[in-house]
Amino acid sequence: MHLPYPCNIADNFEMVRTQLAQVLPVWTPYIVADEHHAAQLVLEARFNTGWEVYYLPIKGVHTMLRSNRRASQTRLLGGILAYLRQVIRLESYCDDHSYFAYDLDRQIESTLDGWDEDNEADDEELAALTEAQQLRELRKRRKSEASRLMRRNRREQRRGKTVERYINQPGRLADLPQLARSYSPRSSRGNHLKTLATQVVDLVKSHPNQSLMDCFVGVMPDEEADTLIVPEQYIALIWDLEAESTQFVTDGLDTELNAGAVLVEPRLVQYFNTPQQPLTPFAFEEKLFSLLRNLKQFLHDLTLTP
Repeated sequence: MHLPYPCNIADNFEMVRTQLAQVLPVWTPYIVADEHHAAQLVLEARFNTGWEVYYLPIKGVHTMLRSNRRASQTRLLGGILAYLRQVIRLESYCDDHSYFAYDLDRQIESTLDGWDEDNEADDEELAALTEAQQLRELRKRRKSEASRLMRRNRREQRRGKTVERYINQPGRLADLPQLARSYSPRSSRGNHLKTLATQVVDLVKSHPNQSLMDCFVGVMPDEEADTLIVPEQYIALIWDLEAESTQFVTDGLDTELNAGAVLVEPRLVQYFNTPQQPLTPFAFEEKLFSLLRNLKQFLHDLTLTP
C-alpha cells in the first residue's frame, strides 16, 4: 500500500531497520538533523564496555617507586601508564578539572551543608542539648569532617603527583618496546606485566595517535544529554579502589544509573551522504578495553600485595 508523505518515509525507514538488523545487527539506523541537513540517514554501532568502571589505582605504583625495588617492573609499568596519559589522554584524579576532583570537592561541600542529617537526628548526645547547642555542635562536627576530607584529598593528590612526574618523564613511552622485549619475567605477576606491555606496544603500532575520546561521537536521538554518564566519569586513574574517596564517587554513579542514566559507550557513525573510509568496527576499542580491564586487575593486585 502506498502511504502519503511523510508516512511513507517512516514506513520505509522501519523496513530498512528490520532488514538491517537481520544482515548487520551491529549497526542501527537513525534519521538525524544537523546544521547542514533537515534529515539524513545515519548508521551507528555501539561498543559494549560491559557497563563497568575502569578505575585504575596507582597506589601500588607509588609504593614501588618509594621502595626502589623491582626497577625493571617499575619502568615497564611507567611506560604503560605513560601511554594511557600521553596518547590515550586518560583523566587522572590528580587533574584539577577532572570529574574525580569535582566529585571530591562536592563531597566536602555536602559535608558542610549537612549531608549526614539522618544520622545526626538519631544522635543521643545531640538530643540532650538545647537547640542552640545542637547547632553549634553540628557546625563543629561538620567542619571537622570537612577538614579531614580535605587532608585526605591533599595527601592522595600529593602521592599521585609523584607517580605522575615519573610517568611523564621524557622517553618513558619511547623506551617501552625495548623494555618489553628485554624483560624476562620470573613470576606470574611478571608474566602479567609483560603481557600488558605487549598489548600497549601493539596498540602503539596499530593505532599510534588514537585517543580515548576518538571513540566517542555526539549524542544519538535516543539519548537525553542530562541523563548521560560520560567516559571521564567511569574511565580514569584513581588512588585506590578501596579508598573512601573512590567509594563516594562510585556511590554517585550507582545513584545516577539507578535513576535511569545512560552510560555513553564508544561508537561508530556512518553518514550515508558523506564520503568516508571503510571502517573495521571497534578494532581499536577491543584492544584498548582489553588492556584497561587487565591493567585494572593488575594494579588492584599490586595495591593489595605491593
